[in-house]
Amino acid sequence: MAIQPVSELLHVPGTEFVGTLPAEIQYISIFSAAIVKGAKDPKGARQLLKFLVSDKAKAAMKETGMDPVSPHRVHTGAGRPRARPESR
Repeated sequence: MAIQPVSELLHVPGTEFVGTLPAEIQYISIFSAAIVKGAKDPKGARQLLKFLVSDKAKAAMKETGMDPVSPHRVHTGAGRPRARPESR
């Protein structure tokens, strides 16, 4: 028996994935992405962020057991971050 992130179990040979833990005991890891002030390649960073929210990246995330990107907050670089409506 193993209790691991789904993305770490799905592709292990011989593993039978039976499901996720109940929501009340589930731990969700949240990854964030940003372009920091003074980044050496802000154009490349913007391209990566754009890719991460693309349909192609979302499909790959789902296929590997991860939830696709769902930006809860968008920061345009001017002023404070603003809330973004949930798109699920």
